[in-house]
Amino acid sequence: MQPGSCASECQARLWCVALVTDNQNRILLTRRGKGADAARWGLPSGPVGRMEPAVLAIVRVLHQTLGLLIWPHRIVAVSDEIDQVTNVSRFSVVYSATIVSGKPKIIDARVMCEFGWFSRSALPTPLTAATVDALESRNCILTDALSPTEDGDQ
Repeated sequence: MQPGSCASECQARLWCVALVTDNQNRILLTRRGKGADAARWGLPSGPVGRMEPAVLAIVRVLHQTLGLLIWPHRIVAVSDEIDQVTNVSRFSVVYSATIVSGKPKIIDARVMCEFGWFSRSALPTPLTAATVDALESRNCILTDALSPTEDGDQ
C-alpha cells in the first residue's frame, strides 16, 4: 500500500467517549444495539457531529442515549481503531465525567441496548478498543478522585 492511499479508501470518524464512575468506583459500560460494537461492552460513546466540539458531543450523546446530564472534566485517553470489515477508522476522545443529574436508562434499544455498572476487577468481555485504551491510561487513575459521593457532592 502506498503512503496516503488509505485516505481515498478509508473513511474516518471522530467519536466521543465518557468514562463515568459511581460512588462505589464502578464504571458505567454499555452495549450498542447494532453495528460493529454490538457484541462488545464499552464506555458510553457516539459520533461527533459536523462542526460540533467533542466535549459538547459527549454531553449530547449521554443525554440522548442514556438520559444523563454529565460534566466532562478532562481528556483521559485517545484511541485510534481501524475496523477491517467496514474500512472505517475511528478516532475516539475519552473524557472523564461526572453525572450531574439523572440515572441511566435505555432510551432507544436500537442505539444502546444494555448498560451496567462494573468494578475494575469484574469487567465484562469483550471490551471495545477505546475502553481498553482508557482503562490502561495512566490518567484513568486520576478519575477516581472525581467520582461523586453518595449525596452528589465532591
